[in-house]
Amino acid sequence: MKKINKTTSKDQTDEEQHSKKKTLSGFDMSKYVAKPIDSGIVLHRPISTIPVKKPNSQQFFRIHPTMEILVNVIEWKDEGTFYLIDYIMAQTLVEQTKRVILHVGIFLNGNPFLFPVPQPDERGNWNSWHKSRSRVVVEAKENWVRIQSDKSIGGYQVILAEGNIVDPKWPDLTIEQYLSTAFTDAIINDENHSIVKQLRGNSNL
Repeated sequence: MKKINKTTSKDQTDEEQHSKKKTLSGFDMSKYVAKPIDSGIVLHRPISTIPVKKPNSQQFFRIHPTMEILVNVIEWKDEGTFYLIDYIMAQTLVEQTKRVILHVGIFLNGNPFLFPVPQPDERGNWNSWHKSRSRVVVEAKENWVRIQSDKSIGGYQVILAEGNIVDPKWPDLTIEQYLSTAFTDAIINDENHSIVKQLRGNSNL
């Protein structure tokens, strides 16, 4: 006849405690208990890309009060990309080249961008939408704004942020650094550039 081993509740408790001790040996639970995040920690993120764009209608942004530059660009609409073009090449592609003021801007999340404002053409004609952008810039230098297209006025309505949003912390960059980052792979300075070849219908791309 087999002998039946009976385990008392005390024995079970001792075994459970021994098992827990083995499992938690060297494990410091205090390191894993959720605590308030230290808001004083500052993360420095390197800026690897800077878009050249008009903010969409849902993005609040500011414009730097002084940082801007007048340049020649070609807007390649198939890609939605702006190419920075040097003065000599701009003379050979006059019909495709635009003179724009690039204004340094920043979104609420702290990401910088360049806001292009096309300037009047050689005859002094200024597209109403482009002129409207210049008015947006004036407002955005003082306030957080977003913009809404309005075909009835041929321009943009400016919507001011209602909250008490603090002034932006601008990246410590020069205008040259903004340009070099924004146009890293988008500079036209000779006739061998693929964009120049496409505009001239060169089949040897």
